[in-house]
Amino acid sequence: MPPKTVKKPAGGPVVSKAPTKTVAKKTVTPKTGAKPTAKETKPATKAGAKAATAATAPEASGEETEPGIKVNLKELDDVLIKDVGNKIKDSGKWPLLIEAGGERAATFLRYRDTNYLNAISPGDMEPDRIRRAVIGAIRYGKPVVVDMMEVDMFQLVSDRFNEVIPKLMDMIMDKSIMQEDNYMPLVNKDLDGAEYDQMRFNDQQTEKFNFIIITKNRYPPEALLDMTYPLRIVVPV
Repeated sequence: MPPKTVKKPAGGPVVSKAPTKTVAKKTVTPKTGAKPTAKETKPATKAGAKAATAATAPEASGEETEPGIKVNLKELDDVLIKDVGNKIKDSGKWPLLIEAGGERAATFLRYRDTNYLNAISPGDMEPDRIRRAVIGAIRYGKPVVVDMMEVDMFQLVSDRFNEVIPKLMDMIMDKSIMQEDNYMPLVNKDLDGAEYDQMRFNDQQTEKFNFIIITKNRYPPEALLDMTYPLRIVVPV
């Protein structure tokens, strides 16, 4: 009996060797499979590079998608004041000047022949100050400039304008303020004098009226962008 038991285990290893060979063959298959995996890693690397590029794209596109037509400060007089090419006029809207990086455009306008209102100044937002700025600009054909600085306060500014006469801001934005029936109620005969008599107004001057909004907010509210002609000040490199 012991010898037979010895022979059976002796035969056992022989059988076990056959599966070992089979396993060895199977292990070769994974090795051959490893090669395609290595090849696949190359395209994966390229795909990863593309993904990395795509990840950085939003930053680049974010710069490009900043609202407003790019305007160099040196071009501001031709583009904003003279409106060479009539692009602003043809849009049917008033310009919105976006200057996130400084106050050079605001300074440029403040020291030109404009009626400048600082929206964060309580004195500039007094109803009579607003009234005189608007009717004076219509009478003498020049811009009213409303500088909102870095604050989104167009609604607040509108409310202050509407305290002068109802719906004044609406009439400014749709340009109906340039009609005689709409701007003459702004005249205060006791305060404004003979220069503001009805016969002193003329269409040539009235047509030169302009309304310019300035903001330091890089991304103004969509509602404000929709109702204006956005211009973005850029600094040449």
